[in-house]
Amino acid sequence: MDRRTCNYRSGAVESCPVLKGSVFVLQFHSASTEIITCTIPDEEQICPRCGSQIKVVGKKYIREEVELIPAKLVVKKYYSNTYSCKKCEKKNMPVFLHGLVPSPVLPHSLASASTVAWVIGTRI
Repeated sequence: MDRRTCNYRSGAVESCPVLKGSVFVLQFHSASTEIITCTIPDEEQICPRCGSQIKVVGKKYIREEVELIPAKLVVKKYYSNTYSCKKCEKKNMPVFLHGLVPSPVLPHSLASASTVAWVIGTRI
């Protein structure tokens, strides 16, 4: 992530707008952060090709969303574990699976359901 100093402060949350590529990114420096890892349940960690047990081989960054709880802001970072079958890998036929990730309320947005509900509630 691009790090730049920023003098803009909004309430208790210091947010710094940064232009990264063609995407406008907000950095929340003092908000609490929650890491959510999406996994495949233990009983479903079976290779679809050969039926053997699969193992975690990595983690993939999925998205970030900002959840607004009145007087509190929480940044949730979603990751999905990557699984691989060692038996199929030895046969030179690698199999990779990812944990299921819940869909965002608004695609390509930082808004969570609580943030959208709060914005709609304050507009009425």
